[in-house]
Amino acid sequence: MRLYRPRTAFPLTASFSPVYTESAPCEALRPYVCCFWSGAGGPGHGRLVVPDTCMDIIFRPSCSSPDGVESCFCGISDAPFSSVKTAPSFGVRFYFWSAGMFADAPLSGSFNAFEDAPRRFPSFCREMEAWFSRHGWDAPPARRQAAAEGILLRLLSRDASCRTVRQAAYTLLRSGGTADLGTLSMDAGVGMRQLERLLDREAGVSPKCLARMVRYQCVWQELLAGERVLDIVARYRFTDQSHLLRDFKRFHTMTPRHALDAARNVAFLQDAVPFSGYTETHL
Repeated sequence: MRLYRPRTAFPLTASFSPVYTESAPCEALRPYVCCFWSGAGGPGHGRLVVPDTCMDIIFRPSCSSPDGVESCFCGISDAPFSSVKTAPSFGVRFYFWSAGMFADAPLSGSFNAFEDAPRRFPSFCREMEAWFSRHGWDAPPARRQAAAEGILLRLLSRDASCRTVRQAAYTLLRSGGTADLGTLSMDAGVGMRQLERLLDREAGVSPKCLARMVRYQCVWQELLAGERVLDIVARYRFTDQSHLLRDFKRFHTMTPRHALDAARNVAFLQDAVPFSGYTETHL
């Protein structure tokens, strides 16, 4: 699905950061993997992380073994938080409709969770940890990504429940997060209760909560594109402007005006360089 690309709090300057880089997956994985990313580690300061409807598997050097590696899984989160990078890391960021395709266990209970990745992704983690044991952290990010892509392509599954979730996700994204549960279940060809169970198993989240996060992400993208707040209110079915502002602040910690100022402000990014060429928004 290429009609949706979630945005971070700093989409205008993140690509210039030497401590954090993202790269697109191979063509076969693009419907399922949002990106691969690498963090250089070292001391830093907190960066705002906003809900992006994605899930991450993160690999880092082990604290207990100099040659080992440990992995953690970040489920879908609806709460913004501050992140500080303290160690080298390599991550795979999955879309909400696809992480369950690579898991060996249901993702139920993973909402707002930060846990050991092998609990739910033992096959993928076992092979990646073995690769890191052989090649270490000196291998360039491109080689790490190639190894991860090869493993994920072998694990790729296409069972019926994943197809149902993908169909519901497509409807939700096409609506900008405004489709109700009845519409989602009708388009997916299953009952409402069954769809709720499938989303819980494959993504660990309820349809209502997911819809609110998708709508927030769509609103953020509209703001970044320079759309007027009043136009967004009507397009995404907010009661009024105050309703939009409250909902946006709940996910972003600040108003749209302040969020746009922060997105352009390199002081929010460690060692970033100035960004130019962004079109002013009208708020």
